[in-house]
Parts: sequence; C-alpha cells; structure tokens
Amino acid sequence: MTRPNRLELQHIFQRTPILILGVTLDGTTVFANPAVTKITGYAPGDLLGKNCWKTLYPGKGYLHVVRLLKNLEKGEIRDYAMPLTTRTGEKRHISWDSVNVCDSKKRLHMVICVGRDITERVILEGRAKKEKRRLYDMLTALGAGLVLLDGDMKILWANKLYMDWFGDIKRIRGKYCFCLFPRRDLACEYCPVLESKRAGAVFERTAFTKDGRERLFRLITTPIKDEQGRVIRNLVLSIDITEQKELERRLLQTERLATIGEIATVMAHEIRNPLTPIGGFARYLKKKMPHDPLVQKSVDAIIRETNRLERMVEGIEDFTRTSKIRYVETDLNRLVERSLAILSSEIETHNIVADPSLADDLPPVPMEPDLIGRVLIHLLRNSVQAMPNGGRLTVTTSIKGRFARVRVTDTGPGIEKEDVSQIFQAFFSRRGGLGIGLTISSRIVQDHGGRISVDRRKGKGAVFIVELPLEKISFPLNRLESYRPPSREKDKAVSSDS
Repeated sequence: MTRPNRLELQHIFQRTPILILGVTLDGTTVFANPAVTKITGYAPGDLLGKNCWKTLYPGKGYLHVVRLLKNLEKGEIRDYAMPLTTRTGEKRHISWDSVNVCDSKKRLHMVICVGRDITERVILEGRAKKEKRRLYDMLTALGAGLVLLDGDMKILWANKLYMDWFGDIKRIRGKYCFCLFPRRDLACEYCPVLESKRAGAVFERTAFTKDGRERLFRLITTPIKDEQGRVIRNLVLSIDITEQKELERRLLQTERLATIGEIATVMAHEIRNPLTPIGGFARYLKKKMPHDPLVQKSVDAIIRETNRLERMVEGIEDFTRTSKIRYVETDLNRLVERSLAILSSEIETHNIVADPSLADDLPPVPMEPDLIGRVLIHLLRNSVQAMPNGGRLTVTTSIKGRFARVRVTDTGPGIEKEDVSQIFQAFFSRRGGLGIGLTISSRIVQDHGGRISVDRRKGKGAVFIVELPLEKISFPLNRLESYRPPSREKDKAVSSDS
C-alpha cells in the first residue's frame, strides 16, 4: 500500500469535514484547515498565530481547556468531548482526538488536534435520555412493580416500586426471581413465568418484601422473543393484591352475615314468642307449689334456661338491629372512666390493677355515647375475664391523625395466631358463649366511621384498639332491614360471651 503524496495530503486537509488544528504547547495556532470556518464560523486566518483555545472557549468555557491541556500533558487524547462557542455565539459539541508531534530530541513540539462535530448526536442522546426518563416515570406511576428477567430467570432491571418492595436493584440484580418467594431456594415446580406461552398470562403468588412482610401479588407475565421466536427475556408486572383479597374476604363475610342475620332475626322472633308464656307459667307454678321440692327444682331449671334463652335472643336481636347514630360531642376520657367504674367490682374481685392513662389534650369526640360505652364495657370485661388470677388492665387514650384512639391492654394469656382473623366474626368464641359480642362492637365502631383491631401478643396479653373519627361521618348504613322485632326501651350492656 503506497503512502499518499504531499498533494494528496493537502487535498485531504483542505476537503475533510473534520476540524484539524496544529497547536503549540502555549496554545498558539500553527495551522487550521478550512473546516474550521464551517464548524466555528472563524476563518483560519482568525486563529493563526493566536491562542485558539481562548477564542473557541471564552469565559468559563476555558475551564474545559484547562482539563484538556492536563490530559494532553499525560499523552494523546481520544474522544474528549467539549462544547465550544462559535463566532455567532452558538454552542457546538466537539469530540477531540490528538496526535503528539515531537522534535528530533523527542520533545513535545506541537499537538495536532482533530475535532468532530457531534452536536446532532448529543441532541439525539439528550432526547433519548428524556424519553427514557419519561418512560421510567410512566412505569413508576403504574402503581405496579415491573421486573425484567433474563433467560435464566435472573433479575436484570426493576422499576422504583418493585425496588421499594424487594430492595435496591444493586442488591437484587443477578438474583433468581424465586428467591423472593417464601422458603424458595430452588425454582418453583410450576413457574408462572416459564409456563406462560403468551403475553398477559396471570398468576398469583406470595412473596416476602424487604421488611419481612409476606404479601400476595398478582403476576402478569410477558415473554420477549428474538427473531427466531426464542424467549430471551421475561417482563413481569407485579400488583400487590393483599388488601384487595382482604376486602374480598370481608365482603364475602358480610354477605354471609347478612344471610345469617336474616335467618337469625326470624328465629329469634319465633323463639321469643313461646318463651314469654313458658317463663310466666314456670313462675306461676313456683309460686303456687312452694312446698314441693321436686317441682321447685324443676321450675328453677325451667326459669334458668328460659332466662338464658332470653339473653341469647336479645344478643341476636342486638346483632341484627339497624339504628341511626345519634351523634353527641362526648368526652371520651369520662366515658372510659365511667366504664371502668361500672366494672370496678369485677376488677377488684379478680385482684386486677386498673391503670388508666388518659390524654389531657383529647377534644370532644362525636359519637353515640351509649353505644361506644357498650363497646368499651365489652372490651374491658373481656380483658377482666382473661385475667382470673389477677393482672394489670391498662387503658390509654390518645390522638392519631384524624382519629381518637382507645387502647385496652391486659396481661392475660393473649390470643392464638389462628384466632386473630376470626375474632370479630359472628358466632366465634373460645369461651362457649354465643360469640357475637365482638362482632356487635365492631359494627358499632364501623357505623361511627371508625375501626377496631387487635394486636396479638401470645403469652403477653392482648391489646384491643378502638379508633373513632374526630369529625362526624355521615353515610347510609347497610344493615339488615328486612325484618326487625319491636325495639325494647330498656338499655342493655353487651354480654361478654365472645
């Protein structure tokens, strides 16, 4: 291959669209090709004999040159991008390469700098970066986690929500996806991702989040294929449906309770009808035959069981009764103190220490005090019955956000884990009662727009928390209204049979 002659080199120098400058160590321009005019607007003569760097990089732009010169002292540079200022004040992005020219003693004599105009590339890269950021923001705003897996089911990329669930991408990148699922060291026997042959296949799996919580996720998988149709990537959309499933469970429970309530209401009414004459005749016999011990014993059994059935019927009617909340601005602290006073004899009998801790800054709370009082008495009585050999009963009031909170804590045996999800369900009881006391309490609190919850502390007691809104909540009650017996005027406390 022959080397180009001088004429050919001069032709290349004159016609190339790339900027070529010959610069001494002090920045003086020795030569410049005509492309300098097209790129910078300066004629070659405008730069010759002058410090071209100060011309092309005026003001603060010269700071880029200082870094460039430091790199030149270390050796030749490659693809060093710096934005210069044209004669008209326009910014152009130039990528510089250099060739060092040494004298006969191998001392650096001059540097030939070759600059390529990469302005269009920089603009396109900026647009691509903005589009990438916009796409990422869209994926983050989905309200769902998104993860990209390679062909071996290892995590390559994840959006922000997915990282909020399972940890930063630096921590989870390269890990197998099944490591996020409970007790999984090997791939799932039925892997939803591998089994999905089409986009949009839906599966449900539980997984542990980075804070140790087990959550239920709906997975929507999309295989990504190459030109030959082979799956090379898998895109998985993850939606946390834990709360949704809990709401579905509660809705199903509500529907069941509605059916049970309708049946129970009719049955309670039909049972009450004969109870009145049975109880009346039994008391009549007891009064008319006071000297017959066999009759007295039998009649006492009838009266006792009749009273028990009447209490059961009253509980069922309370469970199914619909009532509109009559709001009164109430001092919650005084209501707690009154409830404790009502149960003071039971508390003393069981050698229990009552420890109320009531907030001084608690504002009046809108409620129907008789109903909330029944809830408090029921919770307090449950705690007392959980400590037959004595203990400590702590009642605290406080404000949490938009709610007034009452916290009832005992030092009894606590609640079994499997009972927590059922404790507010109707007819669930570990004490042999009817099992609707907590259900009624829960409904009363919910009708006030509040919530009631339990904190399981096995072996350390139980904690029941009642939260009531500080502002009146108005909404239609969705209660059983198909059949109701006539309401009684006598106010009854909730029986502690749950």
